[in-house]
Amino acid sequence: MFLTSPDEVIRVVNSLESKTSAGYNSISMQVIKSIIPFIAQPLSELINESFVTGSFPTELKIARVCPVFKGGDAADFSNFRPISILPSFSKIYERLVYNRLMSFIDKHDILYHNKFKFIKNMILAWQS
Repeated sequence: MFLTSPDEVIRVVNSLESKTSAGYNSISMQVIKSIIPFIAQPLSELINESFVTGSFPTELKIARVCPVFKGGDAADFSNFRPISILPSFSKIYERLVYNRLMSFIDKHDILYHNKFKFIKNMILAWQS
């Protein structure tokens, strides 16, 4: 089944980096990690609802965009690049979907075996 459990949500949250940066809602992963035992049940229910309906909460699509200086003249806007900081909750959803997608790909042997360049923990065929 593709649904999640509170235990899986806790494992995923604990596996994510404890960054203090936060999206527009000002909730960092560090804060979520400190309260995850108390919110895992309702969070897993919300995520399961999203999986079942195929919808993703609009509020989790809102990013805080921050300029990052690349170098050169700080007065020139072209010397900055934008980075988008998504809400930490969207990263939890993302990891759960990723886990299911990779499981499906592995189970059905979908990927061409010589194309592992961008898949974590895969050995590149051309390096042998």
